[in-house]
Amino acid sequence: MLAAWRRLVRFGFHLLYNQLAWTYDAVAWVVSGGEWSSWRRTALQCITVPRGAVVLEVGFGTGSLHVELALRGWKSIGVDRSRAMGRIARRRAARSGVQSCLLTASAMAVPLGTGAVDALVCTFPSDYIVDAAALAELHRVLKPGAEIAVVVHGVLMRGVWRRFTDVLFQATGQGSITGSYVPSPEPLEMRYLRLTSAFLAAGLDVHAVPMITPRGYAVVLKGQSVPH
Repeated sequence: MLAAWRRLVRFGFHLLYNQLAWTYDAVAWVVSGGEWSSWRRTALQCITVPRGAVVLEVGFGTGSLHVELALRGWKSIGVDRSRAMGRIARRRAARSGVQSCLLTASAMAVPLGTGAVDALVCTFPSDYIVDAAALAELHRVLKPGAEIAVVVHGVLMRGVWRRFTDVLFQATGQGSITGSYVPSPEPLEMRYLRLTSAFLAAGLDVHAVPMITPRGYAVVLKGQSVPH
């Protein structure tokens, strides 16, 4: 039964990231009670590199955060495996008048040189974020001391959608930050510890930081890359 549920949820996410990519922003807004953009933007609060620095966004989705990165004066580079998301994101960047560098690529094979990136941003990643090969590849492209901000969890503290959001995140595994797309009874603190340990093993020294948003908070893995 659990295996069947996992396959179903994976199929649903596949459709959302590909054939139904045009619905992504609306779905994200609904399931988060309108808090999705605020949760995502907490990553920007954790990045302090100067204007002109190279910021890599992994899993750029529909491009909203990519545009914000560029408008802040950073050289924004995005990678995402979904061609459908890429088309949407490029159109959004063009409408916003920003110069985009959006690449169709996997986190396991980032088409950038070693030590080319000053900061890494990622919001609500899927299961690749717990893959040792993907984490090693991200470490490769980051400069020593490069800043890291990965939003892994969002929580509504008030509003009519709070209970619905909690149930949905648990049902899909998105609130479990295990990347398994299945619910887990393990306490969140232990899951954060396991995730930060996986990052550290790959040379990414991060810790979980709660960031307050208008109607809740997001948990961000914040830190830096250690020397290669």
